[in-house]
Amino acid sequence: ELFEQIQALPAADERRREIADAFTIELVRHSVAEEMYLYPAVREHVPGGAALADRELADHAKVEKLLKDLEKASVGEAAFDMLVDRVIG
Repeated sequence: ELFEQIQALPAADERRREIADAFTIELVRHSVAEEMYLYPAVREHVPGGAALADRELADHAKVEKLLKDLEKASVGEAAFDMLVDRVIG
């Protein structure tokens, strides 16, 4: 829903920053929970789980980098829109 909201607003609308901050908080919270609880269990109980957990953690690192870059970008800049698209995609 947050992704739909940010895409529906005009590029220069400052409310897009608030929405980006909100989905950043939600994504980070979700990632932390997975890293603390899910991936250790996957490593221990799923055949090939270590490789799977490693791939997922690498994906998390990429998304975290995008979110940090998004935090630095200004609403209305092409970089902001590109980063939102990459996080959503």
